[in-house]
Amino acid sequence: MAVKKTLRKPHQSPQVAMMRNRGYVTVPEAAKMLGRHPITVRRMISDGRIQVVRLGRSVYIALAALKAEGGPLMQPSA
Repeated sequence: MAVKKTLRKPHQSPQVAMMRNRGYVTVPEAAKMLGRHPITVRRMISDGRIQVVRLGRSVYIALAALKAEGGPLMQPSA
């Protein structure tokens, strides 16, 4: 008997959906948009170069803050 694997869409919490609708992205998404590694983006946050919003343990970055940081921005993935 073959086991059928189904591909599931990644779960997106209502909190993440709300933040995306308001113009915020996660650290990995911001890193991809800036063409940098996520660790580099986290260093930029800790240095105070990028302002963030924290909801619980989650960190969200405003798209306006990324534009202010400079560099070419790639489109966020949907």
